[in-house]
Amino acid sequence: MDRENPMPPEAAAWYDSDIGNLPKLEEIDGGPGREIKGLEPVRARFSRLEEGRDYEVVSENPEASSERRLQDFFIFINPGGGSEERMVYPPHWRAITTPGVRTEMGGEVYYVANTKGAGYLKPAAKKIDLDRYGSWLIKDESQQQLHGYKNLGIASESDFLHGGIVNKTADLATRGLRCEVYRGVAKLKQLVYRGVLTPIEELRRKKVITTRRDFNPCLGVRLLKTNDRVEEALEAEERRTQIFAEAFKTFNREAVDKRLDFPELTIGKKAHEKIFFAEFFRRMGKNIAVLLNIGHADFYLHSSNVTMAAEVADAGTINHWKEEKEKKFNKVYGGVRMAHIKDMRDIAYVLRKLMKAGKVDGLEVGDRESLKTAFFEGFNGTFDEDQIRSEETDPDKARQWMEKIFDTVIIERENLPSLQTRKIEDWHIGV
Repeated sequence: MDRENPMPPEAAAWYDSDIGNLPKLEEIDGGPGREIKGLEPVRARFSRLEEGRDYEVVSENPEASSERRLQDFFIFINPGGGSEERMVYPPHWRAITTPGVRTEMGGEVYYVANTKGAGYLKPAAKKIDLDRYGSWLIKDESQQQLHGYKNLGIASESDFLHGGIVNKTADLATRGLRCEVYRGVAKLKQLVYRGVLTPIEELRRKKVITTRRDFNPCLGVRLLKTNDRVEEALEAEERRTQIFAEAFKTFNREAVDKRLDFPELTIGKKAHEKIFFAEFFRRMGKNIAVLLNIGHADFYLHSSNVTMAAEVADAGTINHWKEEKEKKFNKVYGGVRMAHIKDMRDIAYVLRKLMKAGKVDGLEVGDRESLKTAFFEGFNGTFDEDQIRSEETDPDKARQWMEKIFDTVIIERENLPSLQTRKIEDWHIGV
C-alpha cells in the first residue's frame, strides 16, 4: 500500500458505492458521545504504519517489557485494504484494542494495548465506515472543542499533552493510582485516506482535517488490564455476561501475576462473585485516597472512564489543584476542594452502576455494608493524613465527605446531582 500503487478496483468500488445514500457525519455524531445501548461490536481492517515513513515516535516509556514492540500498535483504519483485523467496541470509537498483549511496567502487569486515534469513530459501530466520506471535519455543536470543530476519528498531539502523557501516567501509577499507562506516542507524517497513504499536508489542503497548524495528528498507545468499562457492563445488554466473564478472567490473571491472596474466581460461585465486587470497591477506595494524597483530581471519573479492573482511563485530565485553571474546582467546602468532592461523588456513582450491572446479570454483589467495609479498607489503608494536610486539605473533613457521599449514594440509594450542572449546596448534605 503506497501512493505509487493505485487503489484496487474492488476497493475503489467499495468507496464509491451508495455514497449519496450515506447519512451526514453530523447526524451520526449528534447522538450521545458515550452511546452504547443497541450498538454491536464491529470487525474492522487496519493497516500497520511504518516508522520513519509514516510517523515518528515522540515519546516512549523505556521500562515497558513485552513480547510485542511498540511499533506493532501504530495502526490506522483501512477498510478497503487493511491487513490486520481488530474489533471496534462502542463507545470507544477511535480507540482500538489489541487483546492478549502482556506487558510489564513499573511493577504492574497489563494485558491489552490500546491505540488511540486509529481512525474510527461512531460510524463504525453503526456499520458505516468513516473512510466513505471525503472529509472527517464537522462543526462541534457541543462547543467542547477548542476551535469549534471536531476532527473525527483522529487525535492531536494536545490529546497526549505533546507526548507528556507518557511520563504523567507513569508517575500516577508509581504513586499508587490504578490507571492506564502510556507506552508511547507518535506524530503522524501521513495516514491512510480512502485506502491510500496520504501526507498530512495534503489532508489539510483537501480539508479532510482542519487546516489549523496547531492540530497535528498523533497516535498514542496505552496499556490497560482491560479496556471494558463499567458503563458498558451496565448498558451493553448483549455483551454484559461476556464483559463480566472477561473481568473475572483479568482478575484471576492479575492475582497470579502479582501473587495476590485470592482463589481463582469462578462466575456461578456466589462466594467468588462477592470477592470480585468487594475487591473492586476496595481498589476504588484506594484510588480516591491516592488522589487526595497527591493533591490531584480527575474531574471526569464517570463510569465510562473506569475499567472493569478498577483502573482510571483517560487520565490526561488528572491535574494537581495548583495547576487547575477553573477556579470553581478549587473552592473549598468544609476543608475539601470541590474537585475532590466531585471525584468522590463520581466514584460512588461508578460503584452503584457496577452493582446494578452485576445484579442484572444475576451475580451475587454482596450486601451494601460489606461493600462499604471493603471500600474504606482500601481508602483508610492508603489515606495519608500528613501528606493530605500538606496539600492544604483537611484530612478529617475529607474522610467525613467521603463517608457521607458513600452512605448517601450506596447505602441510602439517594441521588446527588452532577456537579457539572448543579452546586454542592443543592445536595443538602454538609460536613
